[in-house]
Amino acid sequence: MKPYTIKNPDSGIALIVVIWALVVLAGIATGFTLSVRHQLRLATDAVGEAETEAATQAGIAYALIAINRRRIEERWRADRTEHLLNWNDHTLVRIRVTAETGKVDLNFAPPELLRGLLEQVQPDVDARMLVDRLIDWRDPDERPRPHGAERIDYLAAGRAAGPPNRPFRSIHELNRVLGFDPDTVERLLPHVTIHSRQARINVMSASLPVLLAIPGVDERAAMSFIEQRKAAKGKRETIPFHLLQGAARYIDTRIENRNLSLDIAVELGNTQPKRNIVIVRLGRDRYYRPVSIGAATGKGERVGDDR
Repeated sequence: MKPYTIKNPDSGIALIVVIWALVVLAGIATGFTLSVRHQLRLATDAVGEAETEAATQAGIAYALIAINRRRIEERWRADRTEHLLNWNDHTLVRIRVTAETGKVDLNFAPPELLRGLLEQVQPDVDARMLVDRLIDWRDPDERPRPHGAERIDYLAAGRAAGPPNRPFRSIHELNRVLGFDPDTVERLLPHVTIHSRQARINVMSASLPVLLAIPGVDERAAMSFIEQRKAAKGKRETIPFHLLQGAARYIDTRIENRNLSLDIAVELGNTQPKRNIVIVRLGRDRYYRPVSIGAATGKGERVGDDR
């Protein structure tokens, strides 16, 4: 077979040019498609964030109305009851009102209560060491506790500064305490506060880990108390405080509290719930108003999880 001979060389060059032009155009089209997909993803994320923010603000407003209702029987109580708000067809808002006194106060809680909470949420850590270091962070002196850490220990660990030797100003300061890893902090955050300003625990809205952290309360008593607490509130019956009588010095049973937290979780479609904690305070006019808003962490914990 005779080889094919191009009679007109210019036509071959033109063919090559056309092929390269097609390659370039294909590359441009691919880049444009990827760019459009990226912009579409960004726009979708922005819409999702806007919907989440709008649903969060709606949940906050709805909860404020509910906790400030004039009629006591219609008012939401700080008892960890889950309230649902359907924002739209694909967005659900879960709201729970909790007394800040139902949490462990980082500045006022005694060592045994702090240690009990750590043992509940993170059993594998050295709770005694972490408690001593937490107290060294908040106490006014430079004398370390037996298992604690002061400035010299922080510097030896490569930290730029030591503990401030003053009360915690945010629960997120736990991230800066020597020995507290992110996982431990994340597990603690839903159960601690700086707004209680008391050593005792309000058991009307305390979670199961907090109840089990109280010296003298075992799992059977705590579980039974939670179940009967929920049933009693629904039927307006007496709360079974006798189940916790062995821990009387650590518990508070008041219904009304000056500082509450609104735990707002927004479930947008199949995405992981996004949570915010809003601290509200009772004013002189007897109305609760927000004093701080902060994103909450906690391994995607559902607001409705009573444990």
